[in-house]
Amino acid sequence: MKFRVRVLFLLLLCLSLFTAMPVAQSAEPDRNTAENADRDEPLQREQWFRHGRMVPGENAADLRFQAHRSRMQMRTVRRFSPAAGLLASTPVGVWTSLGPSPLASDATGIGAQDYGWVSGRATAVAIDPADSTGNTVYAGGAYGGVWKSTNAGPLSASPASVTWRALIDDQPTLAVGSIAVQPQAFNPDPARSVVLVGTGETNSSGDSYYGLGILRSIDGGNNWTLISRDASGTRPFAGLGFSRIAFSSSNPDLVVAGWHGFYSSADGINWSRLNNQPGGLSTFLCPASLTSLACPFYRGEIATVPGRNEMYAWYVDNSDEDGGIWKSVDGGNSWQAIDDSGISDCGDLLGGCGTQQGFYDLELAAVPNGAATDLYAGAVNLYKCTLLPGSNTCNSASNTFLNLTHVYGCLPSLGSIAHVHPDQHGIDFAIANGKAIMYFANDGGIYRALDGFTGLSSGSCGTGNQFDSLNQTLGSMTQFVSFSQHPTDGNTLFGGTQDNGSPATSSSQSSRSWLSINSGDGGYTAIDPNNPTVWFTANTNVSIQRCALGIGCHSGDFGDDLVVSSFSVGGDSGAFYTPYILDPQNSGELLVGTCRVWRGSANGAGFSPLSNSFETGGDGICTGGEMNLVRSLAAGGPKDTPGFSNLIYAGTDGLGPLSPTGGHVWVNADTDVGAGDWFDRTGNINPGGYPVSAIVLDAGDQSGKTAYVAIMGFHVSHVWKTTNAGASWTNLNANLPDAPVNALLIDAGVLYAGTDIGVFASPVVTPNWMEVGPTAGSA
Repeated sequence: MKFRVRVLFLLLLCLSLFTAMPVAQSAEPDRNTAENADRDEPLQREQWFRHGRMVPGENAADLRFQAHRSRMQMRTVRRFSPAAGLLASTPVGVWTSLGPSPLASDATGIGAQDYGWVSGRATAVAIDPADSTGNTVYAGGAYGGVWKSTNAGPLSASPASVTWRALIDDQPTLAVGSIAVQPQAFNPDPARSVVLVGTGETNSSGDSYYGLGILRSIDGGNNWTLISRDASGTRPFAGLGFSRIAFSSSNPDLVVAGWHGFYSSADGINWSRLNNQPGGLSTFLCPASLTSLACPFYRGEIATVPGRNEMYAWYVDNSDEDGGIWKSVDGGNSWQAIDDSGISDCGDLLGGCGTQQGFYDLELAAVPNGAATDLYAGAVNLYKCTLLPGSNTCNSASNTFLNLTHVYGCLPSLGSIAHVHPDQHGIDFAIANGKAIMYFANDGGIYRALDGFTGLSSGSCGTGNQFDSLNQTLGSMTQFVSFSQHPTDGNTLFGGTQDNGSPATSSSQSSRSWLSINSGDGGYTAIDPNNPTVWFTANTNVSIQRCALGIGCHSGDFGDDLVVSSFSVGGDSGAFYTPYILDPQNSGELLVGTCRVWRGSANGAGFSPLSNSFETGGDGICTGGEMNLVRSLAAGGPKDTPGFSNLIYAGTDGLGPLSPTGGHVWVNADTDVGAGDWFDRTGNINPGGYPVSAIVLDAGDQSGKTAYVAIMGFHVSHVWKTTNAGASWTNLNANLPDAPVNALLIDAGVLYAGTDIGVFASPVVTPNWMEVGPTAGSA
């Protein structure tokens, strides 16, 4: 049976945003390596992200879809009654993208870690087989929707000439896990291509959002319908993620899947487990049921060679241990091991070898190269093995896989052999005019090779592989954790964007291009309002850095001024992204949240605890595993004796009704008194125990006692107001759709709420929410 590219892996992989995943936690990494300074740590990030999106016994994807429908109903009301709910002082115009589009990846300023232009995490890429030139390509983002180009290949010798068009911005979800385009048997025409988009990302990352099903287009992506359940109507797709979908060129029904072992199906409906599994996976350890945690199979990839009875499989266990790459030439009846020692021993001294994040980045593709096969394996790096006919050994000097990218190697310029971003998620190819046109999706976006046969042949530093970044013209798929704005210059912005570091721009109103100023998994940021060239960034756990050069900052500048670490705060660990703020009354002071609140100089000196542990009430060291880690901070009111804010609010994390002991609002109305003078002011505003995601003070109340609080989760009131520092609360939820609220802003009597389905605004006197941004009647 002939497959064009590869067969399906995990057709319906349940994206476990509300079920604990059986993945082993690793020890605290050595952060002195370039890899650990820049690594994703997606498991910890996932836990941080999903806390406010879990509902026992209910499908969170369905609940979010219901909130989406409520939003669409609100738009309909606005369309037919424009004055309904209209806020005269609220801007309701169309949103304008400020980027990053593109983002220059090198944060060092000297090219020491340059992956070219990046756009954000791309999860899928698919060539339209109706275009035999390999120029028509579809790309999918983790939550960046689907983009299409008709000149991504040989038509554009310069990658700056490639054009992209967004396709699903009007759909109820932008989370993309896979894309497939059906081959056309007769008179192929890209305008008639059937495109399937599997929604929901399955990379187990912290912000992997659940899907709603399969989006289907029969006209090359111009129009879409949502397939929300299987053909029987008994299996809903909401909450699932689609890791891979592929069509067979001769029988589109034939697929293969990995699910506690490898399976095949002749019709895509009825599945049978392969009698002989690659690596000897046994039926006893890997039954059809997912109840067995002893199965050494957590994630796998399968690739086939078009036109040949030749198949490859690769898998990792739940500790990311490499289960090996295996080859079958008899339909899976027998398997032979391929030496992949070049992957585990890839030559990068600063990390990135092996399958240490195989649950997150694992990819496999098999490209026919004459009678030989070029086997591509993607993990943190991208590897290549050329197999001659009948051979199970790579045809290279080392007789194993070549490291094509060296993302943390080739000192002193990391990744200089290819300038390709780490963490591979998708590969597709087409053979056109004797060349292998290849596209790669990874955490930086989309890259290409115009001829994988001749252009991707070296594994040695000091040489070069011919990759191009296609992100210079691709729309932004960057996912922000936070951003900060210059106090007087609306052009200057910077933020934390997870694996794409901390980017910034000083021309946001005239250009969408940004610079990366700090590397690593970027978290919360701050700009000193009294000295706006002093910028703060943060990486994971407790790691806050400072630079006094504004837009001229680079990673070395931040690295030289680590102002807050775990050591600074008594050995405490914090949340995956540890929150901190500059004291509004004295920007020379920082407030930092672990499982307690700390205060110290913004230069890193003299940190002392302002509270005991919000988890235990004691003064023991915070481990980072507490339920009630600080999630949000706010401060204000009159100055205390040293000239600092005398009123501090702290909101804590929570798991929702699964374990409703978190999600508290703590208030200290007299910081001069000491660590014990805090009061739990949660009252009845958060019975579900969801994270308190945001707290903002009303600047119009100089006492600091008027504050607004945001609650995540579902089936709860999400926005509350107090005028007496939490002694009592007023419910402002009103007609706000039932979706997690992540951020709040108060401005001129209007309260803005950033939710999982958009931004809404309401007057604070009489709550009446209206969506901010889209024009009346828009989709």
